[in-house]
Amino acid sequence: MVSLLRVIGVQALTIATVVGLPLQAAAQQSDHAGIPDHGLQRGRHLTASLLDGRIDSLYPVMARPLQASIGGRAGLTKFMEEVRALGPAIGAPTEAVYRENGTISYYRIGEFEALPSGTIHWIWDSAGVIQGLLVRPTPSAASSRFAGRKTRTRLRLPFEGAAYVAWGGRAPHQNYHVQFADQRFAYDFFLLDGGAIHRGDGTRNEDYACFERAIVAPAAGTVRAVLDTVTDNSPGRMNPDLPPGNHVVIDHGHGEYSVLAHLQRGSVRVRPGDRVKSGQAVGACGNSGNSSAPHLHYHLQTKAQPGTGVGLPAQFQGYQTDGHDVSVGEPLRGQRVQASPGTRG
Repeated sequence: MVSLLRVIGVQALTIATVVGLPLQAAAQQSDHAGIPDHGLQRGRHLTASLLDGRIDSLYPVMARPLQASIGGRAGLTKFMEEVRALGPAIGAPTEAVYRENGTISYYRIGEFEALPSGTIHWIWDSAGVIQGLLVRPTPSAASSRFAGRKTRTRLRLPFEGAAYVAWGGRAPHQNYHVQFADQRFAYDFFLLDGGAIHRGDGTRNEDYACFERAIVAPAAGTVRAVLDTVTDNSPGRMNPDLPPGNHVVIDHGHGEYSVLAHLQRGSVRVRPGDRVKSGQAVGACGNSGNSSAPHLHYHLQTKAQPGTGVGLPAQFQGYQTDGHDVSVGEPLRGQRVQASPGTRG
């Protein structure tokens, strides 16, 4: 069968952040709530053009770097032939749309005659110019016997103020972490300054609202693991040799361990064996490890070292998402979240 792992112009969709996507976090996500109908209709139109081989409907509205990366009209023609070799689409697809500062991401996840589940992902800007296209087999979520588990620890959001959920949810288009057993229910958060993820062009860590901001314990517990010596990356670069980068792991009891990762070098304020209170600062947001921009990676797992054990659902209590109160819930990609008024510790 033809290989469809083709990523064209789409940046940072299989790593830990959304660098290269919009700079603002006035974002909404759907199953289609809050998204203009034209987002769905445009995604469907582009997909139909791709599947039908209508090159003149696509090539003129692609950004020039995208045209170059695919190899011009000839490259797009070849790519469309590869996609069409999958055969016709079968059944009703799952669709999702994300709007981030005028940029729209559209996902179509469905069955093809020669592929049980394939994902087509488009990104276009506010002018309607196509900036990215991805076609690949849909990643499989790691199986988990804990999918229905309720978090026993009373978790608060592990930061103060508002944050944008870059990755969160249980489906691959919501959360690339779902492929990995230990991170099955993980989150990536960008802390915000007003509505902005970063100032300027985001080429310096200091441009990001996250950087050097306090990261706090989501619940009381005992610190079990700490790393504080990994150099922070420059935006756009990553350190896959030490994926969590600087981190703190907190044992909350009940077999639940919080992993707070990608912290700033030299910022960690706790050591193994320390007892911490809910809301206590444990370090600062950084850009260390397998991270291409300052952000906080958070997940709950069954063991005390990153990369061991298996992931657990992490349900936070007492927060707001896009202005609506949530008593207990799991934030989703595209949401803006912050603690509800009066929620402390």
